[in-house]
Amino acid sequence: MGGGDPAGARLRGARRGQRHRPQRHPRLRHPAPGGEGPLTADPQRVAAHWAAKPAAELEARARSGGRIRALARAAARLPPASPCVDLGCGSGLLAAVCGRTDLVGVDRAAGLLAAARPRLAAAVRADLRALPLAGAAFACAALLFVLDDYDAAGKRAILREARRILRPGGRLVLAAYRPGDAWIAAHWRLPADGVEPPRALRAHLAAAGLVPEAEEAVAATAEDGTARRFTLLVARRPGP
Repeated sequence: MGGGDPAGARLRGARRGQRHRPQRHPRLRHPAPGGEGPLTADPQRVAAHWAAKPAAELEARARSGGRIRALARAAARLPPASPCVDLGCGSGLLAAVCGRTDLVGVDRAAGLLAAARPRLAAAVRADLRALPLAGAAFACAALLFVLDDYDAAGKRAILREARRILRPGGRLVLAAYRPGDAWIAAHWRLPADGVEPPRALRAHLAAAGLVPEAEEAVAATAEDGTARRFTLLVARRPGP
């Protein structure tokens, strides 16, 4: 880890080796035709859904759905400054794509976090709306394909936490789906206001106290031939 600050020193209220007892939640019902996904913006159901997913399955979907290209573009936009945190890291695919060894990964799904741990400098199990991380501790953060699972209130809560843990001048790299994505319509069911246009994401960033700096539309093709476009945004916490 850069800066001479071990990852454990940045965990606020989280003890190393602490065991977390998984909560039980009702099974999700009525998946989208031909697919599956979180049905509501209820964070408990979102967490239950992802907790049931094998890491290998999710990584296969990232590749078959073309998201690997977006992850590579996001990795290229991450500043080289350290330390860096991957919020909603899943199985640690970003770390594998970018080859960085200084990433701290945060996720609520214990199984995915276990798969990610060998790829990360540190792994933290937590709700992204209430991070057990010290304020102003990170030079940069990634938030990739996470906000789409949440309604507007959930998005802003997560972005406020991202701002809090960033140092003044620190950057957040955000990736999201775009409205009208045919692959998403076929494979996932997300909250009605989950997938939003870039202008709405910029508004959420601004409401959380982050300054949008750059935007990129990333084109990719899924294995089934579906043309896809993803949104990448880079925002900064104000400060020197």
